[in-house]
Amino acid sequence: MSSTYTTNLGIEKIGTGEQSGTWGGTTNTNWDMMDEAVNGIISVTLSSAGSSGSPTALPITDGASSNGRNKFIEFADGGDLGGTAYVQLTPNDAEKIVFFRNSLAGSRSVIVFQGNYSASNDFEIPNGKDVVLKFNGGGTGATVTQVFVDLNLGGLTVGSGAAADTKIVYDGNAKDFYVGLDDSADKLVVGEGSTVGTNAILTLDDDSVTVGDGAAVDTKVVFDGNAQDYYIGLDDSADDLVIGLGSTVGTTPAIEIDENQDIKFAQSIGVGQAASSTTGDIVAQTMALKGTTPTLTIGDAGAEDTKIVFDGNAKDFYIGLDDSADKLVIGEGSTVGTNSILTITDDTVTLGDAAATDSKLVFDGNAQDFYIALDDSADDLLIGVGSTVGTTPAISIDENQDVVANQEFRAVSYNETYVAPTSSSNATTIACESGNYFKHTLTENTTFTFSNPPSSGTGFSFILHLIQDSSARTVTWPGAVDWAGGTAPTISTGSGDDDFFVFATSDGGTIWYGFTAGQAMA
Repeated sequence: MSSTYTTNLGIEKIGTGEQSGTWGGTTNTNWDMMDEAVNGIISVTLSSAGSSGSPTALPITDGASSNGRNKFIEFADGGDLGGTAYVQLTPNDAEKIVFFRNSLAGSRSVIVFQGNYSASNDFEIPNGKDVVLKFNGGGTGATVTQVFVDLNLGGLTVGSGAAADTKIVYDGNAKDFYVGLDDSADKLVVGEGSTVGTNAILTLDDDSVTVGDGAAVDTKVVFDGNAQDYYIGLDDSADDLVIGLGSTVGTTPAIEIDENQDIKFAQSIGVGQAASSTTGDIVAQTMALKGTTPTLTIGDAGAEDTKIVFDGNAKDFYIGLDDSADKLVIGEGSTVGTNSILTITDDTVTLGDAAATDSKLVFDGNAQDFYIALDDSADDLLIGVGSTVGTTPAISIDENQDVVANQEFRAVSYNETYVAPTSSSNATTIACESGNYFKHTLTENTTFTFSNPPSSGTGFSFILHLIQDSSARTVTWPGAVDWAGGTAPTISTGSGDDDFFVFATSDGGTIWYGFTAGQAMA
């Protein structure tokens, strides 16, 4: 019986009764080929690139040492081959797993196949790379695939603890990426290319993650949503941190932070624990609204009060819109409309909230303070010196519109109110509160009454200008008038005669002192 050979490694199987006395040599050869297959390392020098139709053969020869049987095969050359090299493993029915390394010059790739050439069944080994390939021995349609394409590891350690960079490189068609340990910097780096530390995209160090590598280029983190993308990015040309919509730094920004820590908001700010929340906090040391028409809007036009609260240690204050009253209110506390200090509506500013307490406006001067205030217990409006209502008042106005000047009164020009009372049914009333200069033209005999003089203790005087009728009329004076010598003057009788009289009291009109200032002055 003749010898046969194994399909995958070409190991000779001696036939029964064959090779008497020589089988030892054959067996030794078989063991050499087994050694070659299990741990053989070989460098195959390619003399030409070949082609898919005329490749360099990588044979597994029956019963003899051959290149294709080795476990590790490195491709080399004597110089740049000028193109991609083609290598074919034979025979096409041998099942084999081989470690390959491409060490060709000129950055040339090596295309390895087994059956008839087909781009869908071959494998291209990039220059400078190691791969583990499986040849399925499928005859003319045999395929070559990478063993570790879907590698499942319980653990993987890259490196040996030596002072050297280690990395995992993702070898793309147009662009490579790496994840590597920059050992000298003790940093984990994710970058573009295959050299650790260059073109860094992410750098991880202790508790820090750095995006970018200091180059003059924008860097960003993109949140790729189903319907809407967002980004956080460095606009390198503007030196701004930008949070915006989309994925292009600088377009549709929502928030921009510059090197001065100034923050710009492109649109409205909603603050709360959830999208539907109506409460929340904005915490900042300083906040500025900038631009040609900076605007801060509180509220959303809803029928509700809106406010800014100043949260003090012992006392709070608020500025708020009392929406139901359509008033802007400044008050104490945090509830709009309570403890009002100032209320503003249309063209009116109201000080106080009708509570039984004094309210005041203080002018805080460098050397002297002044106040304008309501003395609530007296129902008087006061203008005074200092800041305490009721102390050192300069001017007091009561509910009767009486005005009291508590110190010297000086004016460039002083005008008295002119009143022209008329008589009716032979009676004429001089209303003291209406003026200090009264002019009456007699049309009938009349009796005068002096009404509403100031209370006792306040001095009051007025002038009465009488004009005689064409027919001489008579006058009867109030009984409280005390004339000089106890006798009332006789008024002029000539038509159109002007008489002037002065009356004064300090006891609320109990006694009026009458004086003739001039008569028949027409």
